Parts: sequence; C-alpha cells; structure tokens
Amino acid sequence: QEMLYPTSYIKSKGLGKSCALFTDGRFSGGSSGLVIGHASPEAAEGGAIGLVEEGDMI
Repeated sequence: QEMLYPTSYIKSKGLGKSCALFTDGRFSGGSSGLVIGHASPEAAEGGAIGLVEEGDMI
C-alpha cells in the first residue's frame, strides 16, 4: 500500500503517461504506467544509467 499513494498522486495530476516512478522494488496493486522497481548501482561502475542526469527525458 505504501506505493499506492505516489502512483495515485501522479495519475491524479494527469502525469500518468509522462512521468516515470522509480522505486526500490516495492509496488502496489494499483501501480500503472511506467514504474521501474529496481535500479542497480551500475552507474558507479561506468554503466549507461550513469549518463542520465536530472531533467533528462527518458
């Protein structure tokens, strides 16, 4: 249930198709849209995710 609030909030603001939600692996039954539940620390090792910066469109 802890992830139901953020996903519901994103949808209520009309951002369900333009905003992604990254979590530490937790999901709720109400998750929808682009929700990424696991991101590994590969950025610290020079992985491609390390190229993503705040404000980048994904």
